[in-house]
Amino acid sequence: MKPELSMSWKKIKESHWLETAALVIISIFVYLIHVGKFSYYRDDWYYMYDGLVGGGGIFVEMFRHLRPARGPLYEFLFGLFGTNPTPYHILLYLIRLSGGLAALWLFRILWPKQRSATFFMALLFLIYPGFLWWIQGFEYQPMVLSVCLQIFSIIFTLKAIQSDSRSAWTLWMLASLLSGWAYLAFVEYAIGMEVFRWLCAYLVISRTSKETLVQKIIHTARMAAIPLLIPVLFLIWRVFLFDNERKAADISLQTGAILSSPGTVLWWLVHFFQSVLNVSGFAWALPFNENFYFLRLKDILFAIGWMFVVIAISYALYQITHTDDEPTSARTWQREAISMGFLGVGAGVVPIIIANRVVTFDRFSHYALPASLAAVTFIVGLVYMLTDKRIRLATLSALIGLSVLTHHAVAAQARNEEVLISDFWHQCWW
Repeated sequence: MKPELSMSWKKIKESHWLETAALVIISIFVYLIHVGKFSYYRDDWYYMYDGLVGGGGIFVEMFRHLRPARGPLYEFLFGLFGTNPTPYHILLYLIRLSGGLAALWLFRILWPKQRSATFFMALLFLIYPGFLWWIQGFEYQPMVLSVCLQIFSIIFTLKAIQSDSRSAWTLWMLASLLSGWAYLAFVEYAIGMEVFRWLCAYLVISRTSKETLVQKIIHTARMAAIPLLIPVLFLIWRVFLFDNERKAADISLQTGAILSSPGTVLWWLVHFFQSVLNVSGFAWALPFNENFYFLRLKDILFAIGWMFVVIAISYALYQITHTDDEPTSARTWQREAISMGFLGVGAGVVPIIIANRVVTFDRFSHYALPASLAAVTFIVGLVYMLTDKRIRLATLSALIGLSVLTHHAVAAQARNEEVLISDFWHQCWW
């Protein structure tokens, strides 16, 4: 190879734009293949009918006493795109992609030397198979936007901690607060992920500190005290100032179930373990099993074809980016990822359990989305504990393959259902 070409290839290999391009390409193969054939799915019909009859302002009234931030968002989107379904699906994809790229940024801050591992964390988050409602392009805009803002808020906190100047610290921290309140305004049950923010802050601070464990905790509490205003002020507003009319989202009413039925606590424990297992492990098995085998043969072959394409891209990225940066006996960053991920998932599902809900994939897969950031941290940490590179790569390929097959199965089923409904109304019209 000529020296000029060798230098160019070396620059490409060392550039982090390579991972960015891979995330974009893979996400297109996963989410946008069917988008031109999507119409409205399930409750999106209800939302579009409301907007058509009452105009965009009706969404503000619908959510005034539940999640008031969602109303203006729906009003803005409906005023922008009207009843055309395709722009909603494309926008939902772009926000999901932004969250995936932000996740790559976050993981690079946490583990800057682990290039391949942080890429696979971001990739598994971007194509996380536990969130199945991305096929509803309108209703689930706030959920996808919320998790994207959640990640950026954590990043801004870490950048504030790492900043040297007072002005930079102020700007980063202000951005962290505003994006933090915004993501909770859209999805209040994501508040448990504030624990993950503190875990990230502790990791960044402890890496540059030679203090004792207690001193590191105190240091973290001092450096990350301002972001504590995010959950505290939000809870004060939600519990004492906001007029909530929906019982399922009333914090005091849901927690009051303990007094009326002491057995509620035991059910909370059962649902806690169920939700933790679903978010952090079964998300790669149950949704696949519940959706893939009901497809037509041509849809199965189509999904398998795209699965091999995505795995091939992922394999190439692994070969380019993987290096052994530390002795096998150390496993330091893997232990950090496993412990942070496990604690993050547990904290992330607690608000859902307190609200007497549980993370399942038939109806409540959107509850898994906020904690999926911690789940992929946990999973990749476990995978990279494997000493045999071939087994590690095979495991990653299996996880990626199951994600691709699951999303293509969900998309194919949605498309087939929409065609069936269209044919039905066509016959009714005649």
